[in-house]
Amino acid sequence: MKTVYHAYQFDTHDPAQAAAWTDLRQKLKKTHPRIMHSHGGAEHYQPKMDGLTIELDTKHFFSNQWNTAPIEGISTSGLRVFDWAQDALYGHRAHIVQGHYLDQTLEMTTLRYNTRACRYCGHREPAETSPIFCNACLGSEYLTADDLKLTRMTRVCDSDSPFAPLTAEEMAERLPLFIHAQTFGNTEREKQRIADNIKDITESARLTIERAEMHRDGFLWLISHGMKTKNVIYYTHTGRFCFGWQKKYSPELLEILKVQLEGFNFPYDIETTTGKQSNK
Repeated sequence: MKTVYHAYQFDTHDPAQAAAWTDLRQKLKKTHPRIMHSHGGAEHYQPKMDGLTIELDTKHFFSNQWNTAPIEGISTSGLRVFDWAQDALYGHRAHIVQGHYLDQTLEMTTLRYNTRACRYCGHREPAETSPIFCNACLGSEYLTADDLKLTRMTRVCDSDSPFAPLTAEEMAERLPLFIHAQTFGNTEREKQRIADNIKDITESARLTIERAEMHRDGFLWLISHGMKTKNVIYYTHTGRFCFGWQKKYSPELLEILKVQLEGFNFPYDIETTTGKQSNK
């Protein structure tokens, strides 16, 4: 799908240019109902592209903007262009008006009218076969019940209109579907996310139980072998015992401790006055 890119720039301090800008603005208001103002800089003014015929991407488009195919000499990946966009200039350049606009072709208008899109996730369907609501994003982890009104499939040309709230009947139908999708997943990606979550929870619980039992069994072993436990601690985040955490062992006491720990089959470290020693 092709159209023509037009770049414009006017110095409104010049009466002739100010008048030309007024004429263009009045013309565009009739054919380009939506203007996009940037928040600074000059990214929407591309004078090298003025009058250039560009190819528009028909897969991802919106009510007021398009992606382009690569443009030789300008962009190897394409650009984001708008039906009508204007740079916001401040300070000593506030009198400059510049931006770009696209010729609005019948093909562009027809495509927007004949395509419905979800206003939550952007999923698109041909208008004649589109469902009333989008089911593609019902399992999204960020979607809430209050957002369900955003899943109404709307013609792309009308996607800036106010959101229509769900009727009581629509909510009664959509809410159970939302709950099911949030619980079990509505797409393969969401099902995999839920499966991964279950796996993570299960593994976390297994590790917590394993280390809690190690904590219990290790201290019971020490107590049953007549050892004092004031200078030993168990670190649940590493799953290791540490001897000498309050007072480091001297070389003489270290040798005695090693004898006492024969048969202590748990991972541990010993803090000594000459450094740390580990059993495994």
